[in-house]
Amino acid sequence: MNMDDARIDARLAHWRSAVTAAAFAPGFADRVIDRLAAVESRPVLLQRLFFRIAPLAAAAAIVLGAISLRQNRNTGQSLVDRVFGLPAVTLANAYAFEEGR
Repeated sequence: MNMDDARIDARLAHWRSAVTAAAFAPGFADRVIDRLAAVESRPVLLQRLFFRIAPLAAAAAIVLGAISLRQNRNTGQSLVDRVFGLPAVTLANAYAFEEGR
């Protein structure tokens, strides 16, 4: 080992001791783990919320669709037109669009 290596080792030892003196406070690792656990639990909470609300939203959509179909039963329109509430296609409606320009 030459003199330069000894000086480098001494400097590295000095810097290592400075770093270890500024160590983290007690309980730091526990706080980090707790924070990570809280972050990981958020998707679980959103998933639970979705599984509770999604069936209700689907049921409401089905009920509203059924009501719409029932109210427009005898209009002579196709099922798709009745579901989306599209107006009946007539010659008068077609000319009304042309005059509206």
